[in-house]
Amino acid sequence: AGNASLAREVASGSRVLVVGAGGIGCELLKNLVVSGFRRISIIDLDTIDVSNLNRQFLFRKEHVGQSKALVAKQSVLKYGRDADITAYHDSVLEEKYGVDFFSGFDIVLIALDNRAARNHVNRLCLAANVPLVESGSAGYLGQVTVIRKGVTACYECKEQQKQKSYPACTIRNTPSEPIHCVVWAKYLFSQLFGEADPDQDVAPDTEDPELSSSSSTTPAVANGSQANEQQSQKQTTRSWAEATGYDPSRLLKKLFADDIRYLLTMSVLWQRPGRRAPTPLTDEQLDGSGDAAPQSDGYQRDHAVWSAAQCCHVFRSAVDQLRRRYAERSSADDYLVFDKDDQAAMDFPNPKCYVCAPQPQVTLRCDPSILTVGALRDRVLKAELAMVAPDVEIEGRGVILVSSEAGETESNDPQPLARFGIGNHARLRCDDFLQRYNLLIIIAAADPADAEQRLPDGVDFQIVGDLQSVQATAEAAPAAAAPPPATSGRKRRSEAVESGPLGSGEAKKARLLDEADDDDELEIVAAPKSVDGASSQEPDIVLLD
Repeated sequence: AGNASLAREVASGSRVLVVGAGGIGCELLKNLVVSGFRRISIIDLDTIDVSNLNRQFLFRKEHVGQSKALVAKQSVLKYGRDADITAYHDSVLEEKYGVDFFSGFDIVLIALDNRAARNHVNRLCLAANVPLVESGSAGYLGQVTVIRKGVTACYECKEQQKQKSYPACTIRNTPSEPIHCVVWAKYLFSQLFGEADPDQDVAPDTEDPELSSSSSTTPAVANGSQANEQQSQKQTTRSWAEATGYDPSRLLKKLFADDIRYLLTMSVLWQRPGRRAPTPLTDEQLDGSGDAAPQSDGYQRDHAVWSAAQCCHVFRSAVDQLRRRYAERSSADDYLVFDKDDQAAMDFPNPKCYVCAPQPQVTLRCDPSILTVGALRDRVLKAELAMVAPDVEIEGRGVILVSSEAGETESNDPQPLARFGIGNHARLRCDDFLQRYNLLIIIAAADPADAEQRLPDGVDFQIVGDLQSVQATAEAAPAAAAPPPATSGRKRRSEAVESGPLGSGEAKKARLLDEADDDDELEIVAAPKSVDGASSQEPDIVLLD
């Protein structure tokens, strides 16, 4: 009785943050309230969709289009009317939800569906020293992990597996990445020769949620036999293929010509900025006339760029072989299996984790004469290392290469790293003031002329967690660093200095008193520090010719 009373007291007094109010989030909120937790905050940017209603039980049909966070708050109060619940219809990536905000909670529970937000919350909880309970699901499988700074592995200690499931409408109608095409091909294999799943049919999806924004009905089919194509839409891919005897040429025409023309009639799908409409294959490409099959040599065959006609040749050959194997199966209940290797890994704390290690650091293999400052910021720091508002300083020189303040270092973006004297073993101090996260990047310059040192074809950079693998040590940095570029001698004083978490507390932000010339390159030079860490002078703004 005493333990139960203490548990109720702890629960009622604890401040809990739930990030995400979807499938897992709804269950979490209900369980928290019925368990006695009374001080709860919810953050979710999404609105309720019809497809959510089969599993997100706090929502009803009349809630479609409304904020998940706000509706979840109202619905969960039915389980505990005295609960004090605050709902935020907002993105957790917003600056106002920073370390100070997270420090106001005793525990954080996340139920998110994207890795960028998970990484961000993980870092904020580490910076605020708040326990984090991370959870997720994939199909019928679920997982939950408790993360505590200095005690357990953090979310980013282990390389996360790539996403294994994708919205069906994306796969069928609007694939935009190579992985979408791979998933579509695996779906097609199962539909034709494997254990068919109706949810994985590859036919164009007329129930795509994006189509609901259009007031028109299902579009008519253009440029083809309307009756035949509409009939094919009513059949599964398996039944259509069986009716044609798995004819490779007819399959090819349906999948890459007729279905594509049908998709083009869904005009609302192609109105989104940046989305390119597909192009159906021509009769000449489908026939493959005048184009030889790809080379048979394994290495050359896999690395060559195939023409559309060569792709069609390979497709027909593969279907022909598979349909013979499918016809030879011992019983009608047998099917072909697409082999895959999905190996699980144990989760242990990683002392070399570039997020929660005492001194996070990675090695960046790149060609400094090619990799630009803009690519370093957008592709390396933001896309690969999940930073939100990065600042970058060249260690030992006090030069701010990248500033999170809009407009301060944009003129640096097109310049290669070598332009700023960044060479082999150079050290870059990176900081994200929103995440209170610091990272040391050590450059390992790739040599295109050296077979062992050059990057693989088509790869601009590689991130290596183990610094010893490239022997990029701090002792080697001074000797190997390239000299800084010459300056014009023109300087402008900054208006103010704000101290921040960059490095050991260097000044990281500066304001220009007047506008720099558009064709100048801007470097922000941090002020030297006295023994007590205070600035001994204001930083200079150095303009390079």
